[in-house]
Amino acid sequence: MSEKKGFIVRALEFHAKRMWQWSSVKRAIEIMKDLNLNTLIFHQNDIINHLVLPEAVYPLEGKTLVSSRKFFLGVRLCNIMNNRAYMQRVLRETRKAGINFFLQVKEIYPTSDIFEMYPEVLKPDGSICVTDPFWFYYLREKIQELLEVLPDIAGIIVSPGTDETPISILHNKCTCRRCRLTAPQEWLKKMIETMYKPLAEKGKTLVVRDFAKTPEDHRLLMNVLRECPRDIVVALKFVPQDYFHTFPDNPYIGSFRENPQWVEFDVWGQFYGLGLFPCS
Repeated sequence: MSEKKGFIVRALEFHAKRMWQWSSVKRAIEIMKDLNLNTLIFHQNDIINHLVLPEAVYPLEGKTLVSSRKFFLGVRLCNIMNNRAYMQRVLRETRKAGINFFLQVKEIYPTSDIFEMYPEVLKPDGSICVTDPFWFYYLREKIQELLEVLPDIAGIIVSPGTDETPISILHNKCTCRRCRLTAPQEWLKKMIETMYKPLAEKGKTLVVRDFAKTPEDHRLLMNVLRECPRDIVVALKFVPQDYFHTFPDNPYIGSFRENPQWVEFDVWGQFYGLGLFPCS
């Protein structure tokens, strides 16, 4: 925050299907200009999967896919190309309005056909091996391809401390030796750095949210972030998880003095908000 300019980041977030409706986005951009807001966020957990394959992971040719799978992959690729064209339009309009554009996601979030194409990530009991090196390769390729096709995005916002993704150390059921020997803090740090590196190389911003379901997971993520690069933005919710009357203030606000910090206030009606729209 600047004493002269107020809040440096003044954001509007879409967290609904209306982000894919141009009329709604166009209206939002006009409102943002009227209210002097400077950051637009599209929040969809798996939105990157709707913008890239990535091609390094999905062979478009060759004998690795049966004919039916090639057909459905082709259909998905057509949808991806349409989504890219739409997102490029959003970026053109936000750029003209002087508005930064971020995607907000939860990762690692694969599509279901990954398990058919790379069955080695599954164990005989059906559990997913979250420490398999493939997952970090997959995540890196997603981010790199995203930056190639949408080079004008300002960055990515991610919530790695939640169990709401298919691939997470926080709900790992795999009992292989590598998983048993991998500390959650080590896995989370590697996951964050896998996203950070391609973004930093392109001058983009990685924002890590402290959204977590338990005090233990929250504390774990905060400890990990203290070991990560100093230019990662730490986004801290006013109260941990989602707002509820009895929840305490977030004790970590102000504690990351070497990192840029964002503070999030829940005001738009989920559960109780902070009084603006108290019922959702």
